[in-house]
Amino acid sequence: LVKSTSIQAHSEKVRYLPKENVTEGENGTISYMLPNVATFEPDMSVGTEDDTMTVLNLAVAAVPAVFKYGFMQSIINSYIKKADSKMLQNRTVKEILWGYTDPFLDKIPFPGLNPIVGVFYPYNGTSDGPYNVYTGTEDITKTAIIESYKKKRTLSYWEGHCDMVNGTDGASFPPFVKKNQAGAFLEPKVKGITLYRFIVPREAFASPTEVGDNYCFCTDPVISENCTLAGVLDISSCKAKRPVYISLPHFLHASESILHKVEGLSPNEKEHETYLDIEPVSLSYGFIRGNLEQNFVSF
Repeated sequence: LVKSTSIQAHSEKVRYLPKENVTEGENGTISYMLPNVATFEPDMSVGTEDDTMTVLNLAVAAVPAVFKYGFMQSIINSYIKKADSKMLQNRTVKEILWGYTDPFLDKIPFPGLNPIVGVFYPYNGTSDGPYNVYTGTEDITKTAIIESYKKKRTLSYWEGHCDMVNGTDGASFPPFVKKNQAGAFLEPKVKGITLYRFIVPREAFASPTEVGDNYCFCTDPVISENCTLAGVLDISSCKAKRPVYISLPHFLHASESILHKVEGLSPNEKEHETYLDIEPVSLSYGFIRGNLEQNFVSF
């Protein structure tokens, strides 16, 4: 049984900066890079980025998942002991989010091993892409739709259609959005302006037994209880094989078996859903609220 406790909130603002290296491509497309920047918002936070918390040691906890064989684990364990690393550690909020040099990883003489660990490392100061998207000059309904990402049509993370690159980069959309498009479900109004709200639906985190198309997101039959668990998505393939699963906050829409294993949860759609409000013709933003939770599975 795991106990969940509320901690003081630290808010970071992610801003869309001007696209970089914009070049015109073939078939009515352009390519570009997206710079990544997140800044601490003191007015929306309780405390500072220098606050210290006792948290799971991500490097130590990941060893059984990354190094699955006994011989390698015994070697790695010797370095953990040399560094006097424990399962729990004290770190500042800034270190937890954006990275710190782990003392145990720093001792391992493996070539190419990066000793920096952080929940969102690397992010700040990096660029994402290249994106190749349609401009809409040949077909306005394809405006901003991604043609390829990093020069590929797939991500190499999952199998089948789950691995396909679809949609937009989240900053732009095709114009003339319709209410019956996937995700739009109500019309909030701001000073007489009608907006369409798009949400992350419960089907996005549903188990394959409920939504058959989600079968290729099931990667571990043990953790997923034979692909019957809902509410979590395995993203370990894009986290260097570290056992990381994302969910909505407080495991909103998760299976009862998950909710029963964690104390202190209070999932609430009004507080924990993710949504985007846009004006359907101009595609101007109204409100954006992005809520996702990263969960680390410790073996």
